[in-house]
Amino acid sequence: MQHIHPSILAAAALAPAFAVPVLAQPLRPHSPDPFDVVIANGRVVDGTGSSWYAADVGIRGGRIAAIGRLDGATAHRRVDARGLVVAPGFIDMLGQSELSILVDPRLPSKIFQGITTEITGEGGSVAPLDDVLAEKDRVYFESLGITADWRTLDEYFARLERQASTSPPSWAPPRCAGWSSATTTARRTRHSSKR
Repeated sequence: MQHIHPSILAAAALAPAFAVPVLAQPLRPHSPDPFDVVIANGRVVDGTGSSWYAADVGIRGGRIAAIGRLDGATAHRRVDARGLVVAPGFIDMLGQSELSILVDPRLPSKIFQGITTEITGEGGSVAPLDDVLAEKDRVYFESLGITADWRTLDEYFARLERQASTSPPSWAPPRCAGWSSATTTARRTRHSSKR
């Protein structure tokens, strides 16, 4: 059985599987098929506001398939979460990873904290972006190895989707949502009024 360093939540090892609250997924009855992963001996905090409870979590096909005592269940991988919390993924409401995800789509700094969803755009946003702003930020984009080939949020998210579709199937990046910030709108307004 694999052991996880105590400083990392058990959920961080498999955060994408917990992207939806546990009780929002109907649990299928035990199947003779082995689980992909069993997180054993954890303290399950299911996101409903209830107190934690001791249980194992069986994951099959990237989804929670069973919660309970799974001692006799077969699994391709077992993770011992003894003394650790197993929880749904956390939401970062003030994330600033909209460029970081283009550099390393796995976003390990988020996943290792159990963050599976990020809302970006607070303070600044990646779009709307016009040619003047893209040129002003060109040196920064280049330092990250990024080509700013989007202008709208739709185009930015389409780029993320294309990038995700070419990623290895063994990992899933955090889900991302964003909005256009007042700062970005003010930057565009300042330079367009100078024309």
